[in-house]
Amino acid sequence: MSDDERLINALRALRQDYLSEAPTRVAELRAELQRLESGDMDGLRNLERLLHRLAGSGGSYGLPVVTERARAGEQDARAMLASGSAPSSAEVERLRAHVEAVSQAFAEARTDDSVFS
Repeated sequence: MSDDERLINALRALRQDYLSEAPTRVAELRAELQRLESGDMDGLRNLERLLHRLAGSGGSYGLPVVTERARAGEQDARAMLASGSAPSSAEVERLRAHVEAVSQAFAEARTDDSVFS
């Protein structure tokens, strides 16, 4: 096996480990969204933080769509935090759409290994 093949196999293994944690990450996002819906602004702060982490880590594992979708959610959450007031129901729904977009990006990534081809 060549060095390139070993590297590709190592990257695939790292990516698979990252993707295996995706259901937990999405569950965390959904839990914070639910917390926000119950009126707890810490949910919004935590949602912004979790989306920030996913935006940073997605690209490192060859998942640019995860990064893109998480970053969009992070930016929305950050703007809502900056407003200083509780998000409207429409804003919460926008955050929900971001969370579901991240979930979908993870689902698509689990079936696409072309990044290492």
